[in-house]
Amino acid sequence: MGFKANIRGLIKGILYYGTKHTSDIDEQDKIKVVNFIIAPSLPILLVLIILNITNARYLLAGTNTVVFIVGTLTILINPFKKYDTLKLVLNIILSITCTVQAISYHNGSEYFNIQNLVVIMIFFNDRKFLIPSIGTSVICFVFAKYWVITHPPIIEQVSTGRVAFNMTWFLAMMVFGLLYFKRNQRRIKKSLEEKNDQLSAANNTKEKIFTIVAHDLRSPIAQLKGGLDLVNKQYISAEEFKGMSGGFYKQIDELQANLDTLLNWSQSQLGGITTKPKICSIKALTEEAVSLIQQVAHEKEITIERQLAPMMIYADPDQIRIVIRNLIFNAIKFSNRKSSIYLLSTLENGLASVTIQDEGVGIEETTLAKLLTNEPIISSRGTEKEKGTGLGLKLCKEFIHINQGTIDVQSEIGKGTRFTISLPLAK
Repeated sequence: MGFKANIRGLIKGILYYGTKHTSDIDEQDKIKVVNFIIAPSLPILLVLIILNITNARYLLAGTNTVVFIVGTLTILINPFKKYDTLKLVLNIILSITCTVQAISYHNGSEYFNIQNLVVIMIFFNDRKFLIPSIGTSVICFVFAKYWVITHPPIIEQVSTGRVAFNMTWFLAMMVFGLLYFKRNQRRIKKSLEEKNDQLSAANNTKEKIFTIVAHDLRSPIAQLKGGLDLVNKQYISAEEFKGMSGGFYKQIDELQANLDTLLNWSQSQLGGITTKPKICSIKALTEEAVSLIQQVAHEKEITIERQLAPMMIYADPDQIRIVIRNLIFNAIKFSNRKSSIYLLSTLENGLASVTIQDEGVGIEETTLAKLLTNEPIISSRGTEKEKGTGLGLKLCKEFIHINQGTIDVQSEIGKGTRFTISLPLAK
């Protein structure tokens, strides 16, 4: 098993040689294809060199040695664009060497000029290197093929088996090389499609954010400003304004919650999410989140029941606090007045789990299936027409994921919803 693993590692090392020198995926694929075409030929060339020396075919052994050196140098300099001139020289040497072999021994080496053409087209983008290389390979192939058809070999005719081997090897390398290139192209296409999907999702999110900023955040501020204008212009009395203040307070609570979510989400999308994990108490984080949102629960006469075990986790406390606060806020939002919300922490499979269970309206199966995916944002109003951004759960999912945790949701229409987050324990 160890021997096989070492062989696989060696093959992979040769195939991927040079790919670390570039971050361009297209360039990496070109490097791998060239390595794939040339590298398997090198050990075979060594065997042929020994056989030719044994059979006193010194010219053939010498030209095979030249091909071996050219192939090795090609792999070594393949990743570096600054060696394009040397690559050109090596290609010309290889074309001439294959031609010498073909006219001297009629061994089918002229066809390796076609293989060389494939390598050239992968190698070069600059015309000043591409045209001379292609021209040399084409001229050498045509000349060698014409000579083989019209003239006897200059030195001797090699065996039919040797010619058949060379032709088979040429065809095999061409077919496998092109199949490998095609496979990489499919992978690139799939990667581009995934990036397009991500870009489309990002654009949908951006449009949603603009909609929220334009309407859901501006509306309560406009209403509050309107109420203050009425007082300042003495169209209503202070007592009448006081009666309106409860509604304003509720709107400002929603505004603050939505604005916090928007800011956290925007920061995660623009700057990338970074996490600063440390040892912290899941019970303390949950209690802090409850204290920040207790007033919202009080407005709906909702009781928050807590059964929290003192467990220490290793995570970013700010991000986990935001997650728990968002989940509790959602539970309040979709709970009926005078109902209860239950917070329970447990230890399961070496993970600290916190469950937020409500007795609210529940979530439909179709919505539930999309809730923690990358589907477009869908925001529903709460039981008392509370507004949300639709970004909160996405933010929770990303924060839990980056902290090496999991998030799960179960729901039943008319009976409530249960979110469970699990996070690694502190070691």
